[in-house]
Amino acid sequence: MGRAATRLVRLAAATAALVAVAAQAGTAAGGPPAAGGVVHAHPRGVTIPFGEYGPDVLRYGARPAAATAAVGTVRNWLSLDDRENRYYAAPFRLAGVGQHVEVWVATDLSFPASDCRNQVDGGGRVTVTPEQAAHLVQAFDRAIYPRLSNAFSVPPPREGTQARADPFRFDPRGDGDDIVVLVENVRDTNYYDFDNRGNVPYIAGFFARDLVDFFDRNVLTIDAYDWLHRTGADPPHHPAPGDLCASAPARPHLYESTLAHEYQHLLQYYEDPDEVNWVDEGLSDLAQRIAGFSDARRTIHQRGFDTHVQCFLGWLGVQTDANPNPRPGGPENSLNRWSEHAGEILCDYGAAYTFMEVLAGRYGVPFIRALHREDADGFDGLRRVLRARGVRASVPDLVADWGAVAALDAVLDGGARFAGPRARYRTPALRASVNWAEPRADNPPGAPPNGSDFVRLRDRGGRFLHARQLRSLRFTAPGGSFTLQLLSYRTLPRGRAALVRIPLRGRRAALGRQELRRLLGTNADVAAAIVTAHDPSGTARAYARYRLTVNGVRQPGG
Repeated sequence: MGRAATRLVRLAAATAALVAVAAQAGTAAGGPPAAGGVVHAHPRGVTIPFGEYGPDVLRYGARPAAATAAVGTVRNWLSLDDRENRYYAAPFRLAGVGQHVEVWVATDLSFPASDCRNQVDGGGRVTVTPEQAAHLVQAFDRAIYPRLSNAFSVPPPREGTQARADPFRFDPRGDGDDIVVLVENVRDTNYYDFDNRGNVPYIAGFFARDLVDFFDRNVLTIDAYDWLHRTGADPPHHPAPGDLCASAPARPHLYESTLAHEYQHLLQYYEDPDEVNWVDEGLSDLAQRIAGFSDARRTIHQRGFDTHVQCFLGWLGVQTDANPNPRPGGPENSLNRWSEHAGEILCDYGAAYTFMEVLAGRYGVPFIRALHREDADGFDGLRRVLRARGVRASVPDLVADWGAVAALDAVLDGGARFAGPRARYRTPALRASVNWAEPRADNPPGAPPNGSDFVRLRDRGGRFLHARQLRSLRFTAPGGSFTLQLLSYRTLPRGRAALVRIPLRGRRAALGRQELRRLLGTNADVAAAIVTAHDPSGTARAYARYRLTVNGVRQPGG
C-alpha cells in the first residue's frame, strides 16, 4: 500500500496496512464521528535496523532447512510499534498449521495496564482462541489460497534459510510453501489511545516487505483485537453508542478479509513491487470478494456491508442498525490521487475497489490477472492490458463509465427501463447507488482528476429539480478535459432511467427545454449531472474547475 519513506537502514521498505476502527461509537478527538468498519491507511515507513536484531546474513551464510515447528512452539518474531516507527522482538506461539499457512499468535495481546479493553467481555477482546486460529487456517487453505492462486499468482517458496535475522534470537525456518501469519496487538495510535477514548483507527493487518526479506519467509501480520465480533459469517452484534470501550458491532469476516487483502499485497510484491496505490489497493479489495469474504452488494442497512464502498457512495454518513455511528464521506474522489480529503481514506479505497469491480464485471478474471501481473504501473499498465486483450475502450471512457455505474447500477438492478446498453452500467458484484444528498458528492469545488462530481440538479432554493422542471443547462470550463453526462430516473421501482453523454465543443455545452425533455424525459424525479475530469498522465493534483448552470442557477460542484 504505497511507498514508505524510511529513516533507518533501507531494506526496500514499504508497508501495506489495513486499518480498522476499534469501536463504532463516539467521536474521534478533534474530528467527526469515527467510522464503523475497515479503513486502509499508510503508516510511516518502518525498517529493521541490523544493529538491533543481528548482523547481516552475509556473516552467517545460508542455514540448513528445517521442518515446520509443532503446534505450541514458541519463537521470537517481530512486532510493529507504528507510533515509534520501529519493530521489536516478541514471542509468538504457533497456534495452527495448514497445508499452506502457519498462524503464530503473540503471547501477549493486551493493551497497556488498566486499559478497559483488557477486561471487556471477560478479556475476550484480547484473546485468540485455538478454535479461532484453526478457523483462520481453514479460511486460508480452503478459500484464500486456491481462489487467489487462480485469480492472481502464487508466491515463490521461502524457507528462512537465507534470513538476515540473528540466528541466536530468531528461527524463522519452515516449509517454504507456508505463509507465515503473525497475529499481534499492533502498537499503533489506537493501542496508545487509553480506553479507546479517541476511537482512532487501528491497524487490522499489514504486509511489509521488510519482514519478508529479513526472515526470508512470506510474512503477513493480522491484528488480534476483538476476533469475537470480527470473524465468521455471523458474529455477535453488540453496538454500544457512546461507550467507546464496550461497543462491538458485528463485522463479519473482517479478519478473513484482511488476510485475503494482505495476501494480494504479498503476491503483488513479487509481480510488480512498484505498482501504484490505486491498482494495488483496488486489487487487494477485490481479493476479499474473490476469496468469498466480502459482499459489496450489501447496503448500509445490512450487516457486513463493505465500508469502503459505502463510504465512496456517500452512505456511510447514514445511521442504521448496521452503521450505528455514521461517518461522512462521498464519491467525489480521484481514482489515483490518494488521501485527497482529510478523514476520507475509506472512500479512496472504495473508489479503487469499485473501479476494479467495473473492470472485473466487464472483462472477467483473466483481465484482472493480467493487470496484476503487468509490469507497467498505473494507467500505463491498464492501457497495456487493454491493448493486449483487444479492448477498444480508452482510460477516459472507463473512468466516465465508472462514474455512471456508481449512479445507475442499483437503479438498473431494480428493473428500471433503460434505452441504453444495460450491461455497460451494471456490475454483478455491486449494487451501487450514489447518495445525492451527501454534501461530499460534489464538494470541494472542481472535479477530481480521473474522478467525478455527482451533482443532483437544484433550484435557487437548493431544492432538487425533477426532469420536467428543467428549462436550460449550460456547461463551461476554462481548461482541462471533461466528460459531461446527464442522467434521470424515477425512484419508484421499475421506472424509466436515462443516461446521455453531452458533446462538448471547446469545453462548452448549452441545452434548452426541448432538448432536455427529449434526452431525460419528464417523469423522472431524479435529474443529475456527472462531471468527470480526465488526466491521462495520472499526475495532476488540482481539481478541474468548471461552471454548470441550470435554469439560470449556478449548481454546486464546479
